[in-house]
Amino acid sequence: MSFYSNASDNMVVVMDCGDLETLYGAASETGYKKLMGVMEGLGEAI
Repeated sequence: MSFYSNASDNMVVVMDCGDLETLYGAASETGYKKLMGVMEGLGEAI
């Protein structure tokens, strides 16, 4: 899985440790809302 973003205030990390694990966050509320618009509905929450 690849994820690309041109926003300078957010990040996404996808790790394959047997199962895929994802860490994501943003430096601002606006950046977080934009990121969540892309990330919502992907995968399963733990």
